[in-house]
Amino acid sequence: MTHRAFLGARVRPDACVERPNDPIIEQAASATPTRSALPLGLNESLGVAPMAALRFRPRSEQGEALASALLKRIERYEFQSGKKKNKRRTKDMLAFLLTTVAFVHDLVRARAYDASGGWLYRATRNGSEIPADCSMSARRAAKNALLELGLIERPEDLFQDYEQPRHLATHYRATDELVALCAENGIHAETLSDHFRPREYSRGELILCRRPAKWVGCRRIPGKPIDIEVPMQVEVDAVHISEFNEFLGRQELRGATFTGLVRIYNEGTEEGYGWDKGGRLYDLDPGSYMSIPSEQRKDITINGEAVVEIDIKCCNLTILYGLAGETLNWEQDPYEVGRLPRPVGKAFVTAFFGSNGSVKRWPKGVSEELKLKHGIDAKRDYPIEAVRVVMLKHHPVLQTFIDKGLTWADLMYLESRVIFLALYRLCGPDGVPCFPIHDCLLCPVSKREEVSEVLVRSFEEVCKVKPRLG
Repeated sequence: MTHRAFLGARVRPDACVERPNDPIIEQAASATPTRSALPLGLNESLGVAPMAALRFRPRSEQGEALASALLKRIERYEFQSGKKKNKRRTKDMLAFLLTTVAFVHDLVRARAYDASGGWLYRATRNGSEIPADCSMSARRAAKNALLELGLIERPEDLFQDYEQPRHLATHYRATDELVALCAENGIHAETLSDHFRPREYSRGELILCRRPAKWVGCRRIPGKPIDIEVPMQVEVDAVHISEFNEFLGRQELRGATFTGLVRIYNEGTEEGYGWDKGGRLYDLDPGSYMSIPSEQRKDITINGEAVVEIDIKCCNLTILYGLAGETLNWEQDPYEVGRLPRPVGKAFVTAFFGSNGSVKRWPKGVSEELKLKHGIDAKRDYPIEAVRVVMLKHHPVLQTFIDKGLTWADLMYLESRVIFLALYRLCGPDGVPCFPIHDCLLCPVSKREEVSEVLVRSFEEVCKVKPRLG
């Protein structure tokens, strides 16, 4: 659909003519929501709410009809309420309409997320994760228009005594009226993929770099994007990522969505950055195959075929042994050391690398998961200092990790090179469809042997040690 067609789709010439006693205007003017008591667990729901990625564009007649209905309703309200006296310029209109429709898509989809209660948050700063054609002014205008028309709601409008946590952005949720408006135009949460398509990444959006993350209490806040010059050897990667996206985008993926991969580097600094920290490939869309629980990924099909996840067992530990010129002993489970249950050993190694070797107590989420999934009270029965002594004695390379000043981002970079190299070898014009998920690849069951062989070969080339696959 062209920009001209998108702007003019089904919008009658009289769409913005003033009409006295217009029910839309009266409804917006009289909207005074009654606030109820603050529900339990609200902050937890908001904490897991997805971001409004604003990446989806209409692809069907129903999608275009919804865009037209939204534009008609918003412009009529703006003119009759005196919010605007002149129509937007074509360029501004396009940005506003693209942003509004993309926001509505994300809002309707979020209604299906039980964990977040239907809430999502809107980015309040410019950053590389937000499409360039959704400007800050367009996002602000779309949010204000939908709020004033009662099509979206905020926690502070609904609940008494709500105070927005400092580390959380403002959250929004589609009202029943917005859901009904979408339904009138044939749009429902379960059929969104039939009516919207993801916007393709431009070449300059395929490589991102973020500043170091920050911690607010027990919550890790990802680092903000940093605008630094990308060296030529990294720009070449963008060409390959574009080829990956073109190839994978042609595959029929059912049970999840694929909106395109980007490579994200971490621990960015203005000067002297070596582009050797992090570097994983991500599909940033909240509804992508990468974001859904692993249990649900079992129901995905690629070109009508069931899938399998091929992962690198003990990936970070194996990489670390390779850096030390040694090989991990697989005669026993690397995580089942002495009398330590395997879940405890695995949880310690994860916390150890995540803290760059400085972990001194069980992280809250880790101890809660051990208790919930395995019935293990780690704080009581397995003090982390005692576990540390046992694990470092069994795996001396963990002490080497500390002595050499390595970080999680160094190990992730090597892992990302392995996955990138495997995709380069597999995702050619007539290649094997495989979708990366951190340190594993999702592929059709019939291609398991071929993908496994390529993954092992790529790992050996990058890390100089042979891995074991799960």
